Parts: sequence; structure tokens; C-alpha cells
Amino acid sequence: MIEIFRRHPALGFILTGLLAFFASALLQSSGNFPDPDSFYHARMALLIRDQGIIRDFPWLTQTVFTDSYVDHHFLYHLLLIPFVSLPDPLLGMRISAVVFGVSAMVGAALLLRSFGVAGAAFSTLALAASNPFLFRMNLAKTPSLSLLMVFLGLWAAFKSKPLILAAIAFAYVWLYDGWPILLVVVASYILAEAIVSRSPRALVSRRNLALSGGVVLGIITGHVINPYFPENIPFEWLHIVRVGIIGFRDQFGVGQEWYPWKPQELLASSSLTFILLLSSALFGLVASLIRSRYPVERERLVMAVALGILVVVACVFTLKAKRNVEYFVPFAVLFAFSAIDCARRKVGSLWFQEMVGALKGWRRAAAIIVAAFFALTTPLLAARDVLAAKRDFESGIPPDKYEKLSAWLQTNTSKGSIIFHNDWDDFPYFFIRNTHNRYLVGLDPAFMFVKNPERFREWVETTQGRDLNFLGARIYERFGAEYAFVDRDHQPLEAALSRDPLMRLVYSDEEGKIYQFVPPPGFVAR
Repeated sequence: MIEIFRRHPALGFILTGLLAFFASALLQSSGNFPDPDSFYHARMALLIRDQGIIRDFPWLTQTVFTDSYVDHHFLYHLLLIPFVSLPDPLLGMRISAVVFGVSAMVGAALLLRSFGVAGAAFSTLALAASNPFLFRMNLAKTPSLSLLMVFLGLWAAFKSKPLILAAIAFAYVWLYDGWPILLVVVASYILAEAIVSRSPRALVSRRNLALSGGVVLGIITGHVINPYFPENIPFEWLHIVRVGIIGFRDQFGVGQEWYPWKPQELLASSSLTFILLLSSALFGLVASLIRSRYPVERERLVMAVALGILVVVACVFTLKAKRNVEYFVPFAVLFAFSAIDCARRKVGSLWFQEMVGALKGWRRAAAIIVAAFFALTTPLLAARDVLAAKRDFESGIPPDKYEKLSAWLQTNTSKGSIIFHNDWDDFPYFFIRNTHNRYLVGLDPAFMFVKNPERFREWVETTQGRDLNFLGARIYERFGAEYAFVDRDHQPLEAALSRDPLMRLVYSDEEGKIYQFVPPPGFVAR
């Protein structure tokens, strides 16, 4: 069996792709979406298909988007158009998640192959043994494509192709504002060259200056040759620096992905990743103790060191925000197999036999036990994490969420009328089916907080039931909303709306209620 894959290496990548496909399809089979942003992305792709570039975004009336709108997922939305053009756009979103997720997994395998790592196709299956990584890669949003861009950037740096690196950086800027990761990737590679060569001059070698220039050129041109220039510059400062790096979680509740990991939770959820890191360190230590006539190529050492630097950086950011696990896990797996491959090459082509043969007594037994442990536990851990991720998807958001509420609003309210709603993540569920109305806040509460902190705090106090005096008049006067939506989880707000003489219940179903502001004769808004 192994000989077949040696003779036909493409079969390994095909099998890896098929296994990734079945795992991804299993997660998507629930039909639910773990993240509300998927609804927003589907509607944006449809709007671009039907109307062209969206420059004005009137749907979030209390956010920074009323001043200027920047679609920082523009290329992603373009790529979604064929998928959302299916009869069911949300089915198309799930299919896109499978396609992009499988592409990222196969991309990792091909990257290892380009480094010359033996068993590259099957090594990357270890990525499936991390529940949070598997979860993030199968979201119907940008993580999988973002990671694919990082893999392409690593390949371009490794192969010293600055012009291709510039093109990748350009596309990354249009895809998603995770593009600063490319700067970290190139900086890590250049630093690794200096470490391996033991010469600071390597930092400013012609090759490394070309790589630095390529990535910077791509990023600059991606911003300037951009349908949203120059508004994209201040927006990315807001989203990357103020929201992504500094963060607002100490001031108000944000999405769970922005909260830090507890180290023990990260260790438990990605246990195989940490086992691989430990094993690569042990293999490297054993190889370093064996006298060998086989030198390890400098390029392989550089890539292993570069990946090691990226593991450290990604680990720091992952402990700060859970979402960064999508970079930590693949960097760790790539580093582990790259380091093990360096150890293999140091002791010769028959690396396992020679390494074990050089060990005696309990060391030899320990090496055999470690190999058997991996052979037995890897598929078990992968199965555990696929099933855990499947449970997360099954408990996600049904595709018909707020469907009846949206239909009633579109039919029974005037175009452009504003809806007061009790959560910032309500917006995408309405937006996918109802662009007829306007809403208050969505995508990230920071966009409302930055626009008007006082108004944001008033909205939070109102929705949490802390300030319900003159509720109907305040909703109308302060937020311009003629209608108020309240779901079943906000009972104090619902009770206050039902008592307010200026608010009239006009629609109710199992998901929530809609109240209309009915001003008394002679009412004048302040």
C-alpha cells in the first residue's frame, strides 16, 4: 500500500482531499450556520451580483458605515457569487465552505510537498485532530481562504518569488484584512535565514530585500488600486488595530472569537498538535545526538526555523483571541513535520530504521512506543474532533431564522423604515432576506461604539432592561425607529414594550415580537 503512494504521489493528495471533503461535508450536513456573519456574506455577494460594487451601506444606521462603507471582504464576495446564485443562496454558502475548506487542507499538504517533506499528503491530516481549527476552517466565511493565502505566501517566500508574493499580497488585501499576517510570514522567513546563517547581513541580502519589497508593494497597491480607496485606510486602522489588536472586550460584550483561550482548554482541544510539537522536539534532540555524515540542506533548516517563529507568534495571539487558532494549529503542524523531516535527513534516507537502530535498550523501546502511539491515537483524536465540531454545527443557527419576521416587515412596513433590535447579531438574519428595512447595528458592536459611544451605551442599557422609562418615545426619538423587534430572550424589554402606551404589538411568532410606535395626536419628536 505504501509503495503505491510512493510511485503515485498524486494519489496521496487526492485521498487527503477526499477525506477533508467528507469531514467538511459531514459538518455542513446539519444545514445550520455556527456564525451569523455567513448570512451577511451571502446577501453582500447577491447585492454585488445584481448591483455592482456596493459603495453606500444604509442598512446600519447607528454605525460608522453611515459615513463611509468599505467592503473589506470584497474579493471573497466576488468568489461567492457562483455559489449564492444557486436557487438556495444559503445552500450555496455551505457548498462554498466545503470547497474553500478542502482547498486549505490540500494547500497545506502541497506546501509541505514543496518543502520536500516525506509523507506530506498524509501529514496534514493531523490538522483534523483539532476541534477549534476544524470548526474555523468550515465556517462559511473567510478563514479557510485567508489561510490558503498564508500558505501561498510561505511558498513564494521559500521559492524566492517576490513578484508572485506581491500578487498574493495584492489579492489578500482585497480578500480580507488579515493581510498583516503576510508581513509576519516574510519577516519570520528573513529572520530565520539570519539565524541559520548566523549572520545579520542576511537580513538585508538582495534576495530578502526583494521579498520584503514584493510583499510591501503588493499591500500598497492592493490598497491604492482598490474600489474603496482612500476610505479603506482609516477603516483598516479601525478594524485591524483598534478592534483586532487592542480590542473592546473590556468595555462591552463582543463575539466569542475575540475572547482569550484558557491554556488548559486550548491544550485539551488541540492535544495532537501539542503532542506533535513535543515529538518534533524529541526527534530533533535525538538526531542532534547522533553523529551523521548527512548534512541537512540550509533551505530546509531555514523553513523549519521560520515555521517555529510563526508558531510562537501565533501562540501568543491565540492566547489573546480564540479566532487565531486557525493560524496556530497549521503553523504548529507544518513546523512539527518540517522539523521531523530535518531530523530524518540528518540520519539518512532510512530515517526511522537508522534512528531506532542507533538507540539501545529502553530508548529503542520508547521510540517504538511513540510510533505506535501516534498510529493509534491520531485517527481516534481526529474522529473525536470531527464529531465535536459536528455537534457545534448542529447547535448552530438554522437557515430560516427570522424568515417569517423578515417577510412580515418587508410586506407591512414602508421602505427604509428603521427597526430597533435587541442584539447586534440580529442584523444578518434580517439582512439576508430583507434589504427593504434599515437596522441599528451589526457585524461588530465596535462599529456603533466608535460612531457614538453615548448612543451605544443607551442602546445596551435599553436592550438589557436597565433603562426602560419612556421606552417607545426614546426608541423613536433617539434611534429613529418606528418599529421594535424583541426576541424571546429579552423578557424585561418585551414586558416594557407591552406596557408602553405608545407601542402597539403588530406581529408575534415563536421567535419574537414586533411593536410599532404609534404617536399620540400632537406628538412632536424632540
